[in-house]
Amino acid sequence: MSRAGYWMVAAVLGGLLAGGAWAAENKNTVISGTDVTYINVLREYSGTDGKNVIGLGTWNGRNGANDGGAWNDEVQCGDSATGLEEYTHTWMLPDVRTIGSWCVQMQTAPATLKLEYLTAPLEEGGKWVQWNTNNDAFAPGATYSGKTDSGTSQNWFTETPVNAYGIRYVASGLTRDTANGYLRLNELQVFLAEGQTVSYTDGFNVLTLPGLVKAQYTSGMKSGVWASPTSGNAGLLCDGILYAGGELHAKPEGGREGRAYIGYALDGSTPMTSFTIGGSSEQGWDGYWEVYTCNGEFINPADLDNTIEALTQAGWTLQYSYTTLDPAHRAGGRSSDPCDFLFENPGYWDNILVVWDLQGGAIRELEIHAAAALIPPVPEPATMTLLALGGLALLRRRRV
Repeated sequence: MSRAGYWMVAAVLGGLLAGGAWAAENKNTVISGTDVTYINVLREYSGTDGKNVIGLGTWNGRNGANDGGAWNDEVQCGDSATGLEEYTHTWMLPDVRTIGSWCVQMQTAPATLKLEYLTAPLEEGGKWVQWNTNNDAFAPGATYSGKTDSGTSQNWFTETPVNAYGIRYVASGLTRDTANGYLRLNELQVFLAEGQTVSYTDGFNVLTLPGLVKAQYTSGMKSGVWASPTSGNAGLLCDGILYAGGELHAKPEGGREGRAYIGYALDGSTPMTSFTIGGSSEQGWDGYWEVYTCNGEFINPADLDNTIEALTQAGWTLQYSYTTLDPAHRAGGRSSDPCDFLFENPGYWDNILVVWDLQGGAIRELEIHAAAALIPPVPEPATMTLLALGGLALLRRRRV
């Protein structure tokens, strides 16, 4: 066989092995133990359209307490004659979930906040029962699973595990920001209890799992090609907490040119079928950006050009490209709304990369979800042998 023939076989097999569906070794498949307590049941993604199957819930004001972005719940409350004295936000779950803890992040808090769960489907006589033991959402010193209260930004609470078919909060009383007259609840998260097992392909966000991200890479200065972030903490984009320093900016200040990137090397091949990028409130991304994946070692873009062509030629697989002409994936049409999208090439991947044009907006949250129905099957070793033989047969036929 000629040298060109060997290279053709390598190209055939290399193309097959490069895709996410073919990364079979060291797969992340099961979440259990304390890791399961990092899974937020209010964000569970579909295998058909890459959207949150929980939805935004039933609410009578600005709606964004579980959207994965910085848009929040807002409603005028009892400080005004036109405001409400009690306000409720309800989410129905697609199936029963055993929950054990929760986290709330607020800008303006009510006098009391009750968290309630539905004991059974409504058509079977389910009742709403208060779950949290403290109505005050800002109890000092609250801790959960090693996460500590950092003031009024985030508060974690552990509760008695219950089986929930729905979740709602009931806020009542005057807001503590009496000059403002609005309740603003930035994000509510409700977590699975210990002692159960779920799959990576059940549609939940897995980037919050401890130890999944083993290394992160951010762009540095390379004139006209790459620019470093101007502010923020890239390490907090994966923690599920939207208001605790996880914002990342890369602004075109002082004549800076080029693009920026943030990349993560993961601990083992991770199933991925959809992705969420959450923007900062009223200043999210509205320019060009892309999401890529690759297998094997992380391919550092530092020495590459910043174009899609250069990155894909180096080994990155383009999963999604966003432009200002393509706002369809934003629920409310605002740049601060989260952007949810399906991967072009779902499967098991080792690394992820986000690249964007320098712009004034920022991101606060990145999420990875996987739905089992969209994960291509991993071929058995015998199948790989047949593929190799098929490639050789094609070469032999070409020589006849």
